[in-house]
Amino acid sequence: MNEDLQDRYNFIESNYASLFKKLETSPEDTEILQQLQTQLNTERYLRRLLDRINS
Repeated sequence: MNEDLQDRYNFIESNYASLFKKLETSPEDTEILQQLQTQLNTERYLRRLLDRINS
């Protein structure tokens, strides 16, 4: 389970660059902002969960 969560966390982190590039080309696109916010929230949740598991 820990490895699966870590893989998901790494996948989410790897998507940030592409979303920020999309945001630069379309700053008015609220869908991109929404995706970024969702990924940030998910990343925070997974990080806290992984920290608890590893403690």
